[in-house]
Amino acid sequence: MATASTIPSSGDYILNFAIVDSKGNVSNIQNSVEVTFNSKTSFTINGTTYTYNYTWGAKGSEQIILGDTAGGDFLLTDASVNISNYTYTNYSMGNSSTNHWQINGTDGTSSSVTFQNRDFVPCFLAGTEISVNGATRKVEDLAVGDRIDVLVNGKTEQKTVTWVGKSTSVAAPFLPLDMAGYPVRIVKDALAEGVPFKDMLITPEHCLYLNGCFVPARMLVNGQSIFYDQSFTSYDYYHVETEDHAIITADGVLTESYLDTGNRRSFRQNGDVVAMPRTRNLTWDDAAAPLNVSRAFVEPLFQQFCARAQGMGLPLRTEAPVVTHESNLYLTAGNGRVIRPLRTEKTTRCS
Repeated sequence: MATASTIPSSGDYILNFAIVDSKGNVSNIQNSVEVTFNSKTSFTINGTTYTYNYTWGAKGSEQIILGDTAGGDFLLTDASVNISNYTYTNYSMGNSSTNHWQINGTDGTSSSVTFQNRDFVPCFLAGTEISVNGATRKVEDLAVGDRIDVLVNGKTEQKTVTWVGKSTSVAAPFLPLDMAGYPVRIVKDALAEGVPFKDMLITPEHCLYLNGCFVPARMLVNGQSIFYDQSFTSYDYYHVETEDHAIITADGVLTESYLDTGNRRSFRQNGDVVAMPRTRNLTWDDAAAPLNVSRAFVEPLFQQFCARAQGMGLPLRTEAPVVTHESNLYLTAGNGRVIRPLRTEKTTRCS
């Protein structure tokens, strides 16, 4: 049996369980029960199966919270934790810049569990250029009511943006590369000449529209032209929703708008106009095109992009780049002159 510090994954665990609502009210506490994780999206206790599609808390956490598509949350802790000795405050409903739950103990201790939905959320990173009436606009600049270009039956039309969401991910370098939460970088020209027209950064589950179907980016990672970018320790990501799920264009690549499968509240909204739609709990049956993850369909695409990467002479990018946490960064010119940053923008220093 394992502890909460190693879940979620398949297997059996002895844990404490409770239901916690959005106001932090805890109910249905069950101590030292057998929890069977069937997959990364469901678990079973005493014959009852619970589904979830986002998590708060990572490896090393004695307590984790799993959120389901209907807005309920499940608390799982190590068997040694007395749930009654803690209070839970929800900062995951768009009212905080960091999506997390605060856990306070009656002994004065305090900790937080942060959002860890790397396996579930398909999104764009900041700087992605969305096609808007033949031009482009950065995804972070889009707002509810904007009209963006969509592909319908092979022709370009416009649909209205009905919702824009933003969240933050923190990479977990101790996990395997494909589970660590790094974004996928698709380099310029990786798919075809001018596609994308610049490097594209998306989350691994984000789908590209290829040969009439949607394919998750993670299935196309080849380590050369499409790879996990380990230079990101944390990053903001965005998504946009239209009236119906749509094929849109980002950085010159056909891709998808947001499909609300139940993870909407993992985002927050910015701006003066904020939409408050209910979770729609859609499935791929509601998508603008079918999802195809079969080997017969994906492997030829993978090989095609591998061959193109080799023809471009791109190197393998399997090693993490060297990064520093040194705060006193500066450049030294050839004449010995020291150049210090004038300002810092998020993770970028500008001289």
